Amino acid sequence: MTNQRCVLKRAIRRTSNNVPEVTNEWVARHRGMLRLIDVREAGELIGPLGQLADAEHVPLGRLTTVARGWDRDEALVVLCRSGGRSAKAARDLEAMGFGCVASLDGGMMMWRDQGLPLAPPATANA
Repeated sequence: MTNQRCVLKRAIRRTSNNVPEVTNEWVARHRGMLRLIDVREAGELIGPLGQLADAEHVPLGRLTTVARGWDRDEALVVLCRSGGRSAKAARDLEAMGFGCVASLDGGMMMWRDQGLPLAPPATANA
């Protein structure tokens, strides 16, 4: 269930595995309203897929511990390389009571393939 105030509410679609997802295009248009969480490992942030300038890096293995102090109503979009880890992250966050969370459809691979903006390599921090 999504929170009534959730800015993601109309954009979320559920996959066949019941993962809440949002499209890259929607995130690109609304990213100022979202908290972006990159769940990849540190070494992946400097690889060919790059990273989003405004995304926080919280590796998947630490996510549930770090997220304990987060606002359960905040709009969160989790992302990874191709969507597998972010799908798990979105389900984990929902299980923790987060009501406004989604996985980025296709992850950074689709983001890059669609030519959406990335952080300049010089500012990428691992």
